[in-house]
Amino acid sequence: MSVRVERSQTPSQRAEVTVNANYAGPQDEVIAVVRRKLSARNMHLDRSDLEEAYCQAWHGVAFEIERGGEVQNLTGMLVDITWKRAVDAYRGERPSQYADVDVDQQVLEIDIDEQPGS
Repeated sequence: MSVRVERSQTPSQRAEVTVNANYAGPQDEVIAVVRRKLSARNMHLDRSDLEEAYCQAWHGVAFEIERGGEVQNLTGMLVDITWKRAVDAYRGERPSQYADVDVDQQVLEIDIDEQPGS
């Protein structure tokens, strides 16, 4: 999903319009992807923690737009930021079981729609 906004708007207005128009759309998909990435590492968070990480990701998107940046892949950016904030939340909840996770490591994820018989 790419973001399209009016160029006549200020960066703050573009950020606000983008958030208001797109916040709910990718939420379930982003949270599901992040939940699978966590699960692959035997890490588990409540839905509320993932929703908080998703909200923080939107702050990152808004900041990027406000500073004049272009968001080419909104869903990808949301997944990336949500993933990193979710790992932070996991680490914060379990300081004695610190999860040493390379958040930039690519993990093979199976696309269920691409599987034979789907």
